[in-house]
Amino acid sequence: MKIFKKEKKVTELAKHYLGIVDECVSTARECIDAYLDGDLEKADAARIRASTLESEADASRREIGDVLHSGAYLPL
Repeated sequence: MKIFKKEKKVTELAKHYLGIVDECVSTARECIDAYLDGDLEKADAARIRASTLESEADASRREIGDVLHSGAYLPL
């Protein structure tokens, strides 16, 4: 059925989102560690990467919302 395809897509998108968030948190931690160690160049690179990952996560979250609002878990 069509609704089950949407549920599967939401599940896949949620897993992808969580992967991005996990990587973002790890990168933010690397940024903080590098900053505290005095490696400002590495900290800045990690900051930029974390910012990029955060933007990707936001886009992924919006995509999940779009699929949910299209009736993935709601009656059509």
